[in-house]
Amino acid sequence: MSRRRSQSEMAVSLFPFLAVLVCAMGSLILLLLIITRNVHPSYQTRQEDPVEVAETPLLVAGESVSAEQLTLPETGFAPAEIGTARWKSWQPAATKGQTDAPGYDIDLHADATTRMRRQTQFQQQTQRDEKLAMLKNQLLQAQQRREELQQQRQQLQTSMNSSQMSLQQTRQQQMNLAQQLQELQQTAPQLAQEIKRLTTLLEQKKNQQKPVSNEYEIVALDRKSGQVHAPIFVECRKQKIKVQPELLEVDSVQLTDYSPTKNPLAIAILEHWKRGPYAAEQPYVLLIVSPDGIEEFYTMSQLLIANDIHYGYELIDPDQTFFFGTPNQTLSQQMQQDFALALETQPRHQRELAVVEVPTRAGQQSNNYESIMDS
Repeated sequence: MSRRRSQSEMAVSLFPFLAVLVCAMGSLILLLLIITRNVHPSYQTRQEDPVEVAETPLLVAGESVSAEQLTLPETGFAPAEIGTARWKSWQPAATKGQTDAPGYDIDLHADATTRMRRQTQFQQQTQRDEKLAMLKNQLLQAQQRREELQQQRQQLQTSMNSSQMSLQQTRQQQMNLAQQLQELQQTAPQLAQEIKRLTTLLEQKKNQQKPVSNEYEIVALDRKSGQVHAPIFVECRKQKIKVQPELLEVDSVQLTDYSPTKNPLAIAILEHWKRGPYAAEQPYVLLIVSPDGIEEFYTMSQLLIANDIHYGYELIDPDQTFFFGTPNQTLSQQMQQDFALALETQPRHQRELAVVEVPTRAGQQSNNYESIMDS
């Protein structure tokens, strides 16, 4: 009974002490909070942990790195700063009329070590931002390069497809040509025999064919009636005047010693016309003029006009020949005799060049005759 009473007395005596102790601890805690609010935590003697900088992996050339793969180290705060932040967020709002304690600026009130550490962290953060921007730029360039390479690959694929199609077409053409060559080789003996037969036949035709003359025949037609007439053909060559067909050949110098009127050649032509089938018609002479017989052409035109003999002319090439008909020896001898007789009977005198208008080809054909050359 005495022991139970002593224990109760002891318990009752400890209560005031515990109450005082709790009050003292609460006061100390409140005082500590007030001190930590107004005093910088860097005064506390503690060893700061070194800041670890995460190593950024190097970007290999040609390797694309996304922004999500870049891991940056988290910015750490000192435990004292965290405590201050908690105290600021915990403390109640100042009542109206209560004066605030002076504010704390870490850049102004912090010690040199803290400012240096913050400056180092800021520089590192700036470098990390610059490197991140550079990596993003490299990533963008790599993506653009990849798109260009994809376009080039598509173009190469298209070109390769076209080349393959062309190759297939070329192979098909080669196969077709090979097949055609094989067919030609099979038909080559038959073609050779056919060529040989045709060559022999051509030689036979050439041997049987008569030589073709390159001479032309001049045919005179009456414009009104369309009948064929036989004029007297006279060739005007260089220093030569030939009455065709092979009737008479005269040097042009012989004619210059006589007057155009009653010229020996004109007399021989008129006598020859009277013996022909068209003696009742007006005489007609067709002059065949080569480029080197222009003077002879003018001489003949003067004497024909002077003797009232109608004429026409045809210009030819120097080496061009004509078929004037089959020569008649009797007519040739008679005309030569008439010309020789006229040379003896007609007086010679110095030639007087009379101005005689030589008609153009259109004018000289007003006698209703035209010449046609037939080969």
